[in-house]
Parts: sequence; C-alpha cells; structure tokens
Amino acid sequence: MSKVRCIFCDQYREKAKEHIWPRWLFNYMGEIGRKEVAGLHFHFPWPSPVSVRKQSIESLVNGKVCKRCNNGWMSELENQSSPLLKDVIENTRNANSWGSCEAELIAKWSFKTSIMINSGTNYRKIIGKNLIREFYKTQTLPNNVTVDFAFLKSYEKRLEWRQSQNFALLGPESIIENVRRFKSTSFIICLIINDLIIRVSYWEDTNCVINPNYESDCVRLSPFENQISFSTAPELNSIETMASCLVIY
Repeated sequence: MSKVRCIFCDQYREKAKEHIWPRWLFNYMGEIGRKEVAGLHFHFPWPSPVSVRKQSIESLVNGKVCKRCNNGWMSELENQSSPLLKDVIENTRNANSWGSCEAELIAKWSFKTSIMINSGTNYRKIIGKNLIREFYKTQTLPNNVTVDFAFLKSYEKRLEWRQSQNFALLGPESIIENVRRFKSTSFIICLIINDLIIRVSYWEDTNCVINPNYESDCVRLSPFENQISFSTAPELNSIETMASCLVIY
C-alpha cells in the first residue's frame, strides 16, 4: 500500500490516484477529454512560453494527495461544482445566473484545481504550501486570492492551462524596487475549458490595486461583488488577456 504526505492535510496517508483535471470533466468532454492536452508555462515578457507540455489527460495524475482528502472534501467539492460548470460549458451565455454561494463554490473549485495543476506538472511550485494548508483548514480562499472569468471568441473544444508570474508593476520606482520580491511568491493560473477561461491569481502584498479596470476584461467571482449574469460576460480574443495582471502602487 503506497503512502504519501498529502499536500492538503499534511498527513502521511494512503495515496490516491487523483487526476489533475477531475475525471467527471474529461468524461463529460467526451473525445476532447481523451486527447492530448497542452499546458503552457510562461515568464515575462510574452509571448514565448518557457515550456509546452502535451500529454493525455489519463496520464495527468497528481501523486501528492491522500485518499481521505480525495474521497472526502475534494469529492464533495466536485459533486457540488460539476452541475454549475456543466451548465456554463454547455450553455455559455444562456447559463443560469450565479449568486454569492455559487460564485464562492466555483472559486474554491478553481483554486483547488489550480493547486492540482501546479503541484502535478513540470513547472516551479508557485502556490505556496502555507496557502494550500490554509485553504484546507478553513475551506475558504486565502486572503489576496482573486478568481475571475471570461469567455473566448474562439469556440475551440479544449482543456488547457496557463501558469505564470507575469505581474506588471506600475508606480514610483522607489516603491517598485521594494515590492518586486513579491513576484516570487505570487502566481497566475488560468484554466481553459472550451471557451470558458477562469483566472486564479494571488499577489502577496495588500498595499496596492490589482487590475483596476478588470471589469472590461472579465467578471469577478471572488471576492464576490454582484450577481453574475453570463449573458453580459466579456468575450476576449486571446487567452493571454487573462494570463497576466497589472499591479499599481
């Protein structure tokens, strides 16, 4: 019986065979869920990726999760989230609107899935252990984590992700020089499911404004602000619009 120290509960327990993308999702996606998927990892500046990894979804397994977490709170989160996500994937702009409960649920799912992708792929570990443990203990998003979504104009069938630390800093040079260090502990991860793109981002410092004009490019899921109507969600030309953040001091 194989055991592992779980990235969530930090306990040494029996290892689960947990897929990076949840099984219900690639089963639901059909043929798309069985083909090769691409994960792009970037440094600033765009557009050249550091690496592009293509492999079958079945081979994307994270070996750092215990069975208790996998079969417990993670399974419950998937069961609660999947009907909401299926509605948006299938109906896009005609999907049912979301209130605070639905938005919080999908924000948690997005952060959990981002953790699975970052910890299980060939990219540096940009989501800190302290954030992962805090998420597990509180079952809420850590402070300074934001989750946004938008639609893409391209209706290509796909499962992809983007991982980066592409934060553009704007402000007095005396301040910027001191806050550049936060780049190493901050992250941006985008989840792309067909024409839906969800961005999970984290900037460690609170003394700034992040993406002040984000309303024109995306809809904020967390921290929740307003009832979410998919009929008016922005439609973007490029994934890369969501794969970076502006930080203003």
